[in-house]
Amino acid sequence: MFSSDTEKLIKLQNLEHNTFREVFHIWYLWPVSGVQSDGAGLIAVLLEARALQRGGPGPIVVHCSPGTGRTGTLIALDLGIRQYEITRTVDVPRVVYTIRRDRAGAVQTKEQYAFIYKVIVHVRFYLRWLQLARERKLELWSIAIVSIKVNHEVIAC
Repeated sequence: MFSSDTEKLIKLQNLEHNTFREVFHIWYLWPVSGVQSDGAGLIAVLLEARALQRGGPGPIVVHCSPGTGRTGTLIALDLGIRQYEITRTVDVPRVVYTIRRDRAGAVQTKEQYAFIYKVIVHVRFYLRWLQLARERKLELWSIAIVSIKVNHEVIAC
């Protein structure tokens, strides 16, 4: 479980057909129009959602109050991480553009954009580090990204 979050299992019953459906609800606290200080909690949420989705049918539904900034950021992170896992590259602007075709206003601030880059870079370094550790049979240690520079400008710390 992640700090400051709630996970619920909701059972719905169709009274007409006496059938049931389970809905897993994960509530993640995130500041309005802001970003988290790091992406660890959000990565944990994404991994938990993926694990729950593997356990049964149905889509993952993501929503914040307006359904744009934080929602778009989370979806962009998930799509970007999945893209990296498959291709080892991520085109963040294209990922956001793809989301915006369905949901205008997704990813609203430059801080949210920077956060997407920061988390994807963190995941990239972590996956590479994990691969090297396995190849070389190294002890596993924690890793943290201190800063990210794009065009000589620090975009995340």
